[in-house]
Amino acid sequence: MTKTSYTSCATKPEEVVICSALDAGNYPAEYSERISKILKYIPDENLRAKVKQTLGEFGTGADGKLAQSSPYKLVVLQEIIPKGKVLVARPRLQIAKENNPDFMSGFYVDCDLNLVSAQDGYKMNPVPAKELAEDLKSVGIDLESAKLIPYHILTHEINENSPSGLVFKLSKEGKDTAKKLVLNTNDFNWRYNPSNSGLFRAYLDADGDWDAGDGDLANSNDDGRVVVETTGGAGSRELEDLKREAENLYNRQRKERGLLVTKLLA
Repeated sequence: MTKTSYTSCATKPEEVVICSALDAGNYPAEYSERISKILKYIPDENLRAKVKQTLGEFGTGADGKLAQSSPYKLVVLQEIIPKGKVLVARPRLQIAKENNPDFMSGFYVDCDLNLVSAQDGYKMNPVPAKELAEDLKSVGIDLESAKLIPYHILTHEINENSPSGLVFKLSKEGKDTAKKLVLNTNDFNWRYNPSNSGLFRAYLDADGDWDAGDGDLANSNDDGRVVVETTGGAGSRELEDLKREAENLYNRQRKERGLLVTKLLA
């Protein structure tokens, strides 16, 4: 069985960004507390039960990492992640995986939502798709091509018309940054793409394949892990550790490339 790595450098020469799986720590309890607060303000009993089921809970894996993941869970979890960490998006996750092929091996990692528009409306998850589409159009984003939306610019909203009881909305900060951070889905390579319109989850699967066509936005299981990008907003000591890790990675890769060139020229 391939050895799993839980940390990988997702960096460019001019900056340091580390992608890593969140340790469970106190997150399961904090998440449950946050859910309780959300449910408290839903007067309708049936709607409250629906939202509770959708948001579920997080657990602690045997590896000590935060276990389980779904799009609906992530937009709530984002609210309790400390400054300097954001939920990973496809660009950084891809760099991290390229730099370290063992990164998150054996686990799936949700990274974005994939919104596919069509003239005849949305077939998959029509209510949340339409709500998110309207938000994106309101900030000037053209939906002619499929769009990849990172979780860290989203928040949730209760919606009785949605089968899940919830829809996704741009956060206040997301409205300011969406034009920069929402990307074209087809600018990336995917093994699995949706065959119809609607809202889908995009993720790295346990075998290292990229899937942009999963329409089940609430499904979550123990093979899910939550990966965050840790940036310059982290504490100074943590940032120094990240820089040191990135430098070690670069040195190791340069050495490996040098050895490869030597073999090819021999």
